[in-house]
Amino acid sequence: MMLFSRNVRENPQLKESFFELAKEVFGIRFDLWEKTGGWTSAYIPYCFHEDGQVVANASVNLMKLTVEGKIYDAVQIGTVMTRKEHRGQGLSEKLLRKILGDYEGKTDLIYLLADEDAMPLYQRVGFERINTVRCFLPIETCVNEGNPLPVKKNIEDLMALKKSSFAMTDRLWSKEDRHILPFYYVHGFQDMILEPLLDVTILVEMEGDTFHLYDVLSPVKVSLSEVINSIVPQSALRVELHFTPQEMLPGLYTEPDPDSGFMVHKSSSAVIPNNLTYPTIITA
Repeated sequence: MMLFSRNVRENPQLKESFFELAKEVFGIRFDLWEKTGGWTSAYIPYCFHEDGQVVANASVNLMKLTVEGKIYDAVQIGTVMTRKEHRGQGLSEKLLRKILGDYEGKTDLIYLLADEDAMPLYQRVGFERINTVRCFLPIETCVNEGNPLPVKKNIEDLMALKKSSFAMTDRLWSKEDRHILPFYYVHGFQDMILEPLLDVTILVEMEGDTFHLYDVLSPVKVSLSEVINSIVPQSALRVELHFTPQEMLPGLYTEPDPDSGFMVHKSSSAVIPNNLTYPTIITA
């Protein structure tokens, strides 16, 4: 008999099954994330289970989203997954409708990031696509003034720093999302931390000829241009900013991002403009 639960975290058997399914479907390690203390009451899996095994899931992430300076209570839906042998039964749609039933009219914004193949499902339950862009700087506009080496920080120190930091932008960013950063930390970001300036910690990645800047953490307000000029390696041809910058940067250009899949539910009262960059590091 198939049953429904919102209490996976409190049931050891279901929790282990949830971890197993996430690893099977997405290749991610929620067990490592839980060990960091990242699994808080802000992350709520909605699941169907049978004989002690999770067969389908869609999770709620409670957070606040800042959009063009306004702060909204938000629900981000993520970890939508179904065991292979149970697909085609409409389980994901049923879970989405349960979530919508719990949160429609009770929060400002319900949204998700969708794969192209899953968009028809989300459109059926009332989600609409928002056009987003990717932000780039050509290397000619950057002055390389340093070559900082990666540093090691434990997750407790990184989370304390995040809590005390100023957001680099209020165009589109998140607040009260402390459960999300530990997820990225255990999935590779612990090796992508630099400290290019005093009181400045950044999360970065070099991929091919593109230098990716994901976040800037600092308890003091800093110039994004100064940060970029302190870190970009000479081998880079461009810098990709994984957020919409607050300040005008020389040479900044954008490209459409057809892969972001940013979708907002029609019941949301928050106004989300097109052509912003959805930050990678707040994707749950």
